[in-house]
Amino acid sequence: MSSSTSGSDAGADNKDVEADEARRTGDDRTVEDNTAIELESAAQELPEDDVLPTLEITEPRAEDFDTALNQDDTAELESIDDVPHIEFERQPATPDGDEIDLPADDAEVVLRTPLASPLDSGSIPDDTLSIQGSQALSPGCRRSPIARRTPSRSVSGALQPFERRFESRFTASPSPSPRPSSPAFLSPHSRQVSLSSQISQISSQDGAASDEPPQAPWEVIRWTKLRKLSGQAFSEVGKRNFGKPTCLAVSALIAIGTSKGLILGFDYHQTLKIIIGQGTKAVESGSVTSLAISADYSTIASGHANGAIFTWEISRPARPFLQVSPIERNALDKAQHADGHVVDSAVLHVGFLGTRHTALVSADSGGMAFSHLATRGLGPVARSIKSTRLLGRYPAVDPTQEQNRKPSSVLAFSPLPLGNIEQATDSMGLTALLTPYLLVLVSTTPIAQTQYKAPRPKDVSPHGTLSGCLAWFPAVKLKHPDGSDKKQSSDTKLVYCWSNQLTVLDVEVIDEDEVADPQKPPKLAFHTRGTWRAEEAIVAVQWLGRSVLGVLTISQRLLILEDNRIEVTDTIDLLDRHVYHQDLYSAQLHAVVERLNPDDTSMHGVVADAYYMSFRAYKGRTFLLGFND
Repeated sequence: MSSSTSGSDAGADNKDVEADEARRTGDDRTVEDNTAIELESAAQELPEDDVLPTLEITEPRAEDFDTALNQDDTAELESIDDVPHIEFERQPATPDGDEIDLPADDAEVVLRTPLASPLDSGSIPDDTLSIQGSQALSPGCRRSPIARRTPSRSVSGALQPFERRFESRFTASPSPSPRPSSPAFLSPHSRQVSLSSQISQISSQDGAASDEPPQAPWEVIRWTKLRKLSGQAFSEVGKRNFGKPTCLAVSALIAIGTSKGLILGFDYHQTLKIIIGQGTKAVESGSVTSLAISADYSTIASGHANGAIFTWEISRPARPFLQVSPIERNALDKAQHADGHVVDSAVLHVGFLGTRHTALVSADSGGMAFSHLATRGLGPVARSIKSTRLLGRYPAVDPTQEQNRKPSSVLAFSPLPLGNIEQATDSMGLTALLTPYLLVLVSTTPIAQTQYKAPRPKDVSPHGTLSGCLAWFPAVKLKHPDGSDKKQSSDTKLVYCWSNQLTVLDVEVIDEDEVADPQKPPKLAFHTRGTWRAEEAIVAVQWLGRSVLGVLTISQRLLILEDNRIEVTDTIDLLDRHVYHQDLYSAQLHAVVERLNPDDTSMHGVVADAYYMSFRAYKGRTFLLGFND
């Protein structure tokens, strides 16, 4: 809304001047009385594209990525319908109307924005308010995101639509309303909490009906479709040129792996900045099955369907920085052979160790995991790569021996990311692996060593859905407002899930002064904080903050949990989001499902599809990779 004022003529007499002043005074009162109503009306009539957040990163240079996400630029989102999509949380519009950047490292995060991700945990203060019981949720404590310069006539009129969802959640409406009841009064596991059946469709900027699911005013997470990105990457032309989407990685860059072995890199303006893999052996290695971005955002690693691994420098994507080739099956006949993934064993998980670009860990569909360390060879450019087996057994040469083995696969896998405070574990290369039968924590540096091992809990639902997932949250610096000498950093935490059971594990470093030999890795202590059982199988999990978890179930419900009491605080239905999932384990675990033994409670009736590649969290935002069924 814009307003204008008019002045009096210089040559007017005193009476005219007095009349003009009186008229302007009356007009000002009218404008003041109607300002609150006009502001509210204007906020409600904003087209959808005007309130979409626009995020920006700089050119892909390692030294620039630390400040890239805090710049203020704008980019208009285009409307693309009927294409696969990636989604992230929508934040309320700024006073200027359409731009919100990623939260700064010292910004405090409230309920509507999940806390920062492990990779940028410097943005997480220790006194950040939790979801449940937070004063930040009170309507009286909330400030409108839209600046208002004049008082409103009523409390209701002062609230914008974003704030009304909190008012409707904690205060009773004075008059009957046709709007459905707030989900705060419903069962946290009820499908009635579905956001897609509560309110009408939101119109797009050009007046056409939007294909986004409707948004309820009280929802904790608001979603925005990245239409410009979807239009460039996943339109029919994009699919023909690049292939279909297969996996997602989010950091300072939004990286998309495709079925043609390519990696598409987008900035937060949704502009395609880089295409990786064209004209290289990557396109001959099958689809991209896993992605990882280094801690300094300068390097991308990709795992492929044929067992190959490539790393790429974003600033020089013409050729791979490292290439880890799979070993042939006939090489297994030799008594001594190099370690590595067997050809045609898809690399389902890959990750960087610490800040290094030449140290990787990976796991494949056959249940094997490896660490890869690259060293400079004799030539000025050539590098030699040494792979070390961390988990699993090579396929037996004799097929009869293979039948007697219990089939396995790596359901979940992740190296420990770096926090915002230096820890002894940063140099250990600590990696978590989850199989259908075992959780293993392995340190890869200086040598591979098992640090912790836990079997699958016996109280997991027998003969239920087989699924597994895990996620790290690194140690972060704690801020104490009173300046007390309390604990200066939080403990590293690992959440892992088998089927419908979730467990939070604390990892504590024993005081380094007690370690006699500084060359030896530090001693670690592991404590189970608590467990929680869901009503259905859990297929993906992410830390939305230091004490907030996002749990995705097999029916595509997103549960928001607090890890202090491990209680569900909100439930969000994502069924209309068409979250991308893929069957990666049923072929390998065929015997576990098809040869079901009623007397063996470790057996399962079905193997869940994999969702880990399409559910990511970064800097307080949750990203989904979707597709049209």
